[in-house]
Amino acid sequence: MNAVLPQTFPLATVPLDKAVAKQFRLIECTARHFEGAQLFEADAGVVPGLGRPRTTARVEAVLTDYFGAEDAAFVQGAGTGAIRAALNGAVSAGAPLLIHRAPVYRTTEVTLRGLGVETVEVDFNDPAALADALALSLIHIS
Repeated sequence: MNAVLPQTFPLATVPLDKAVAKQFRLIECTARHFEGAQLFEADAGVVPGLGRPRTTARVEAVLTDYFGAEDAAFVQGAGTGAIRAALNGAVSAGAPLLIHRAPVYRTTEVTLRGLGVETVEVDFNDPAALADALALSLIHIS
């Protein structure tokens, strides 16, 4: 397994004209999903039928539009909220989840237990062990 990861550090400098263009694009995306005073409305709870707060849904639509993504999920609670949202969207109860052999954050452990996933630990720093675990997981999934 010889995956090549993109270089992410140091971040490339964005020329001023491109940075301004990106800011204008974000404003254009925002204007497509918010009208007038909606931009200043706070969420006041989950909206029946929508299943989430209305302003949150609009912000998700802006991010989806801006990044050209299929969908977006706006989460609060920093890392734990993001991990919980990703796991809820990607893993079913009882499904195997390959994780790095290292201590799991306590909040993530609660999420994993609540989802009922079967964690399979492997040392991600050991390419051979990782390749074996991935090969076994493909056999179980098929």
